[in-house]
Amino acid sequence: MEVSLAVNEGLERQLSISIPEEEMSAKMANRFDQLARTARINGFRPGKVPMRVVKQRFGDQVRQEVIGEVLQSSLTEALRQESLQPAGEPTIDPLSAEPGEGLTYTATFEVMPEVTVAPLDSLTITRPETEVTDADVDEMVESLRKQHTEFQPVERASQLEDGMTLDFTGTIEGEAFEGGSGEGVKVVLGQGQFIEGFEDNLVGMQTGDSKQIDLTFPEDYRNEALAGKPVTFNVSVTEVAEPVLPELNEAFFQRFDMDVSDVEGFRAEVKRNMERERDGAVTSLTKRQVMDALLAATEVVLPKAMVEREQRRLLMELQQMLTSRGGDAKQLSQIQPELFAERAAERVKLGFIITELTKQANLEADPAKVRAEVEKLAATYEQPEDVVQWYYAERSRLADVEALCAENALVDWICEQAKVETETLGFQDLMTKNQKQQQES
Repeated sequence: MEVSLAVNEGLERQLSISIPEEEMSAKMANRFDQLARTARINGFRPGKVPMRVVKQRFGDQVRQEVIGEVLQSSLTEALRQESLQPAGEPTIDPLSAEPGEGLTYTATFEVMPEVTVAPLDSLTITRPETEVTDADVDEMVESLRKQHTEFQPVERASQLEDGMTLDFTGTIEGEAFEGGSGEGVKVVLGQGQFIEGFEDNLVGMQTGDSKQIDLTFPEDYRNEALAGKPVTFNVSVTEVAEPVLPELNEAFFQRFDMDVSDVEGFRAEVKRNMERERDGAVTSLTKRQVMDALLAATEVVLPKAMVEREQRRLLMELQQMLTSRGGDAKQLSQIQPELFAERAAERVKLGFIITELTKQANLEADPAKVRAEVEKLAATYEQPEDVVQWYYAERSRLADVEALCAENALVDWICEQAKVETETLGFQDLMTKNQKQQQES
């Protein structure tokens, strides 16, 4: 076998490989011998088929099979010989395998890049620091009460935060339009469930009142057929109800599956949950800080094939998500993978960096931390012990948890060497910042 290597632009490499006809013929001869012993051809007993008949019957098929086998084995050997690691499937072109001329072909592919990570002590990481205070717990308890608000009918004029039940009909230039009317529709004043101005006009109305409301749909309204058009709503109020927050009692505590009987126990459980959320947000934000710092400080030449593959994967994820939400298949099919070029490149680059650092750190998932992570995940279920057993019943189920723990360990290892600055945040600021990060990633 003859092999020559050409180094093209960037990461592209080209192997030219030639296999002599003698090697091809020897492999074909072995295949013909096997067929002569096993082939069943009318007019001949098994094992007694003449070789000329075997070659005549199976010659083209055998040569094509041998070409495929030799191509695969010779390419693997050439890659090993030249110490090359392809970043994607090689393109074979041109290929010549005429009988008597052996096999020659050219394999073009990109190789995996060399990754030199920036010195970790040159990185600056900002880690949030948050204390869950009694005031934070007060705010969370009040928020939980509001989530379970009940409405009681009242005989007075409506005000902000009241609930109302309405019958209404909307018209544009005197004509009704789809989705413009409803009966028994419930609305909470101030929540912005309708277009701007609608709820404002309901304030001060009482049960039994009727009113005409003249408004204009916003220019950026989601229904383009209605955007910017004037609309008239004729509204009748069938009920006004004021919000009533539930008492902090055992019945309320049971709504959250908490085994507590008094306010102090409930607040303690709420605080523990908030601290778990705090720890998760701190981990998430710190990890993003680390990844952003590594991306900014490290240069990597990326294989185009891997970036394009990641673009297609991200596109497929988006299409599947939008399809599950009722997205139009025709419109979704028009989205191009290039839309994800920057994000795909970032992910591929980060993958190379993480792989290199994991080798350097020689880290493995700590079984104790894996167990703690599984128990944290299980804590959100009614029967956490059953969930823990489910994870450990099959080794493969732990794979994602182990990968998460290994990644967290790597982040900790990087932070030990980097310059870490502390940013003090309130609980709500921390959660808002983490939520924003999740939306952007």
